[in-house]
Amino acid sequence: MDSEIALYSDLQELILQFLLGDFSSALKCCLVCKDWQRFCRPRIFTALDFTSRQGKERFRGFVELLEAPVTPTFAPYVECIALDDRAEPQDIEALDSSKLAKLHSLSIKSDAEELVPSSYYFKSISKRFSRITHLDMTGVAFIMRRTFLDFICSFSELQTLALGDPSTLQTLRLLGVVMQPDLIRTLMECASPYLEELELDARLFSVLNGLESSGVSLPRLKTLKLGIPIPIDQMASGEGDVQVEGDSRPTGDSPVIDIPTIASLSKELPRTEAPQLQELVFSPFISSETDDFGSICSLETLNRIRFTEFDKALSQLHHPFPNLHTVSFSCEERVPTPPNPKSLQSLQDDIRPCRIPLPEPCGDAPSFEAMASTFWATAFPRTLAQGSVTLQVLNASQDATVNAST
Repeated sequence: MDSEIALYSDLQELILQFLLGDFSSALKCCLVCKDWQRFCRPRIFTALDFTSRQGKERFRGFVELLEAPVTPTFAPYVECIALDDRAEPQDIEALDSSKLAKLHSLSIKSDAEELVPSSYYFKSISKRFSRITHLDMTGVAFIMRRTFLDFICSFSELQTLALGDPSTLQTLRLLGVVMQPDLIRTLMECASPYLEELELDARLFSVLNGLESSGVSLPRLKTLKLGIPIPIDQMASGEGDVQVEGDSRPTGDSPVIDIPTIASLSKELPRTEAPQLQELVFSPFISSETDDFGSICSLETLNRIRFTEFDKALSQLHHPFPNLHTVSFSCEERVPTPPNPKSLQSLQDDIRPCRIPLPEPCGDAPSFEAMASTFWATAFPRTLAQGSVTLQVLNASQDATVNAST
């Protein structure tokens, strides 16, 4: 008899699996009998959708049910929750998600008729749903990119990320983001098939490339902009004062130094899969161990840095990047002269540990065009001789461009 009952129960489940195609059908089947109810209830409460026009009130009632001293019987079944931007941040913060033991997925939708949600809205979601592994954002708008990045990086256990229709994401900027590369990798995997322009820190670029043996795949990418940190402490130390073959710059008062990030790029850049890449832009900036400075390096500073291996890599990039036609460095013309000439010495004393030379207060200084030509000729002789790409130096302060041939 027991085996007959077990078989009958199994047959019931097989039948119900064909009937439970949607919430309405599952609800009707749940009302047939207690046996069906035991099987249907988990299906009914597995996914809760609060995105209708009455969703705001329904979600508030859901929060109140979880606040009760006795945990609702449906709580152990909840695995997925869908919200929209009608939900109030205070209601989200009041949610006791600890009672939803199986909750692992969150879907956030946006109503085009409503205003862009505030940062408070996203912070409340991050606080109450921090343990989810799947996040789906369909057409959600953010006031600032930083809000978006902070939101993504707040989910420490996130494994999959969906952006609804990622084909609209053609440009992505991840400046100043170096930590949590695994989460950024999740974002990149979702957006990379559609990106046409990407701007990020070179340190993050190297880490992302290191996570996969084949490197980052960007099939539609046309422009890649990389911010290269120049450690101010290393500039002060004078390490690397060694003359090497292929580098004609003098040593001494302004030694030629090696930068770890540039050495990494020499290895990681050729591993990138970007067959449509047309333009590479490098923006070196001064950095320290404790903080990143927003100032772009001067061309004088760049002339102190060794690019021997980087030059070799650039001269061979026509193989992985057959459509690459322009390589640019964005920098300032020189360290600015103080408005008061009498304060020159005091300013020189203040930054002496950095060993970044100030321009002389008098006398003829070389033009930006002359320094740019010298930079390419001495730092990138192989790339210049190869002639497969146009080499440029971009004057960030004057929005001017100087080709290597100038």
